[in-house]
Amino acid sequence: MALRPTAWLDATIPDEVLADPHLRVRARLVQMLFVLASLGLIIAGVARFADSGRILVSHVVPLTTFLVGATLLRLTKRLWVAAVAVLAAGHLALVFNALELGGMVVVFTWDTVLLAGAVYILGPKAGWGVAIVSVLTAIPMAVARDAGWIANPLVETSQLEMAIMATNQLVVMTIFAGFYFRENRQLAERLEAARQLAEASNQAKSVFLATMSHEIRTPMNGVLASADLLRRGELHEEDRTLAEMVFTSGEALLSILNDILDFSKLEAGEVDLERAPFSLQDCVQSSVELLRARAQDKGVELKLDVAAGAPKYVVGDGARLRQVLLNLIGNAVKFTERGHVRVSVQPQDGRIELAVEDTGVGIAAEQLERLFIPFSQANASVHRTYGGTGLGLAISQHLVRAMGGRIEVKSTLGRGSRFSFVLPLKTASVRPLSDTAAGPDDGPLPQLDGIVLVVDDNPTNRKVAEKMLLHLGCRTKTVDNGEDAITTVQNETVALVLMDRLMPGLDGPETTERIRALEGEVGQTPIIGLTASAFAEEVAMCEAAGMQEVVAKPVTLRALREAVVRRARRRVND
Repeated sequence: MALRPTAWLDATIPDEVLADPHLRVRARLVQMLFVLASLGLIIAGVARFADSGRILVSHVVPLTTFLVGATLLRLTKRLWVAAVAVLAAGHLALVFNALELGGMVVVFTWDTVLLAGAVYILGPKAGWGVAIVSVLTAIPMAVARDAGWIANPLVETSQLEMAIMATNQLVVMTIFAGFYFRENRQLAERLEAARQLAEASNQAKSVFLATMSHEIRTPMNGVLASADLLRRGELHEEDRTLAEMVFTSGEALLSILNDILDFSKLEAGEVDLERAPFSLQDCVQSSVELLRARAQDKGVELKLDVAAGAPKYVVGDGARLRQVLLNLIGNAVKFTERGHVRVSVQPQDGRIELAVEDTGVGIAAEQLERLFIPFSQANASVHRTYGGTGLGLAISQHLVRAMGGRIEVKSTLGRGSRFSFVLPLKTASVRPLSDTAAGPDDGPLPQLDGIVLVVDDNPTNRKVAEKMLLHLGCRTKTVDNGEDAITTVQNETVALVLMDRLMPGLDGPETTERIRALEGEVGQTPIIGLTASAFAEEVAMCEAAGMQEVVAKPVTLRALREAVVRRARRRVND
């Protein structure tokens, strides 16, 4: 078995040092410098003795130091001790050479080699140390020689010695360069391997999240939709309370799932913000109204204060802004037992300040810095008392920063908190088109021109969708596969198709493409996608196939009604 080129060096290096790739390379270099410097001094000493019959101190003292220093790494098992020894021995050689031969300028060019070695082996601070020592040594010696305090050289430097010194210097610098470039190449290879591993891990995480999202949202759709229908039906008060508890608990579970998915997408940089006109006042108003009932149940007054100069329509991502407001207002209501929560909108030098202020429990100053750390809350008792994942504020801060702002917090323990952020929202030049349905959120729909076709392979989802549509006054039909969906669209009058994204055989996008390929008005049948994954790639795939919009499961009665009103063919009564 052939020996490695570095095997003879590794025999002088402790196993503890060899185990660390970073230290191993530098330890080998230190030991190699010990050997090269010793050989150089021996050859130079022999050449000097042959030329003049004299042995110089500048050869003997550093050589002794080098030979002793070569064993330091093995004895101490500390790289820095051996490295300092080789640097000190090298500097001693330079000093004695300068004193004995007078060649200070030539000899001290070797200090550049020592400096390079110090920086590479021990780091920048060691390099500065070598530079300072070199200057503090060379300047006084140069002044002393010019003043005649140092005698002229005893002997002249021979051409052979000069050649040996230059060759030795060139060899050492070449070794430094070789080690440096080899290590950088290996580092680049390790970084590339780590990048590929990270990309593979990120892809695996995305697949896992998409799968878990689908697997959790599918049964959640049945739970929430069924509870939603139950609580709206004719029930005894106790039964209605139980249905409300099921619905509220399901929403809380869904909120946790959404937080985890949102945070994962934000970490991966997969969340793109929209830039479209939206009503700022409606966005804030709807956020407040959604949480008003929760505040009233606690006896907390929820106020909204929109300054007179605040623009009504702005350009930005209204959905993400609403998500941030719901989180901040929801937290304020959660942590306020009495008093009020005040939401304000205030123009500020061409920007908009949004603030949520409460009279709640407040936050201690030392705990403020933990608020925006993922999976963290002010303290453990907060989770025990109020629950939550500790992701809401981290997600909100990510989103606000992406929109050009930063959430600031002012709080006094026991007196309340104020969360605020300023966004560069430009006033919209055109009024945005509203896509929300007017009228009650659970009342009967205008008469549709045909049936609503539900396409879903999950029997629970089909049953729930059918019940919800019947509650809205729709005539329905359900099928469990894409082939039957295409047949139904061809043979019956269909006002709207609710198409599940993931099905065996023909999936939702493939079925949609087949319907769009049909001739005549049938090929233009409105199709709304239903997906349990809620990832941007899934939505884009559905829309590319020809779906007018995509609704994420679990679907509430209100969301279903609004989607049907927006997209279904309706019969117009003159």
